[in-house]
Amino acid sequence: MSAQLIEDLKGLQAGRVAIHANGATVANLLAPALAEFSLKYPKLHFEVTISSARQAVEAVNGGEADIAVTLFAPAVAGTKVRLRSEIAYDLIVATSHPAAERQEVSLKDIADYPLALPDQSFGFRQAFDALFEKAGLSFDAVFITSSLEMLKELVLSGAAATLLPALTVRREIEAGQLRAVPLAPKSAIRTHVDLCVAPDRQLSFAASKLLDFIECFMRERAGGPVGKG
Repeated sequence: MSAQLIEDLKGLQAGRVAIHANGATVANLLAPALAEFSLKYPKLHFEVTISSARQAVEAVNGGEADIAVTLFAPAVAGTKVRLRSEIAYDLIVATSHPAAERQEVSLKDIADYPLALPDQSFGFRQAFDALFEKAGLSFDAVFITSSLEMLKELVLSGAAATLLPALTVRREIEAGQLRAVPLAPKSAIRTHVDLCVAPDRQLSFAASKLLDFIECFMRERAGGPVGKG
């Protein structure tokens, strides 16, 4: 067994990986991937910091983080987008909601429902607004909040519907509390999640294994194509 392989295996026994992620949506996409990876390598330790997209990218550039996981990150010189995954949004509703048994919904359908949405600083909200404007439709945002937990609670109570990647509310869907209704193809909303690394810094073996794992996880679970940078 080579000395390098021995060092790599030691890294999986006692290594530490630092990750910066932006926003509650990304954190909720990342959490199940980290949980599954941790079960495979139980002696690894993970340090996860939630910050803005720019701060996450700058943490990678400054050596504070091995990996940045970002949604709608600004372009920052010196950072490499190693992986890009496309995340689809669904209409998330309580099981008692009129749309709960629908096979799919259109923008026109969504316009009829009271909605809980993030504010306009969120990339998803900007894409959502642009899609409605293009279609010449308006919508009823009864609740506006930057909290993913608040969005979920409002939907669970039946007060509103929201739009989120189904993976972010997987637990509630599996418990039979929420339903994820796909948007019709012409109404589809997708955003990119980027996995960023510093191009001039060698990742540890543990961080490299995690990056590969997240790529496979996103391809299989998030429902969108993955591209390598």
